[in-house]
Amino acid sequence: MKKIFKTLSLVILAISISTLAYAQGSDYKAAITVNPLSMLFGTFNAEANIRLADSLSVLISGSYWGLDSGYWDYTAFGVGTGIKFYWQGSAIHGWYVGPMLDFAFASAEYTDPWTSEKATGSATGISFGGLIGYQSIFDSGVTIDFGLGVQVISIPDVSVEVGGLTVASGSQSWTLPLIKLAVGYAF
Repeated sequence: MKKIFKTLSLVILAISISTLAYAQGSDYKAAITVNPLSMLFGTFNAEANIRLADSLSVLISGSYWGLDSGYWDYTAFGVGTGIKFYWQGSAIHGWYVGPMLDFAFASAEYTDPWTSEKATGSATGISFGGLIGYQSIFDSGVTIDFGLGVQVISIPDVSVEVGGLTVASGSQSWTLPLIKLAVGYAF
């Protein structure tokens, strides 16, 4: 917990300092970022943040997620979208709030603990949430995006047949904190 607190403190300090190096009056129209922090939780996420208006941008994202929960192994690939409202009127830099929605195409593999027989199934899941954050763009175009929020991840029941028996994973749903630390390049 101390490590997370120290990391978040350093990120907030970096964002505060970065406002001094922001490319004021810039004509940046989009930023491409990756979230290295999400990799700690088994997720890879990349997104394009495209300016639509002075205080509005749209997100388009792609992601990968994996989870091993005992006899079940889950893998998902996702596509998503979101909107960022910049209340200081300077999209794609500054404080923002916004919703997001992702669709995941998930597969599950079940390993029978007695026979080691494997069976697979698939389903389409959904993730939605909200985020408040700050995105900064340096004169060089390097961008840092930090945010906090909450997300709900839901995967429906996946049933597979193993040795003549139907085994169900049960619906999986998690409400998780959303911590975003994305780095990338604006152009």
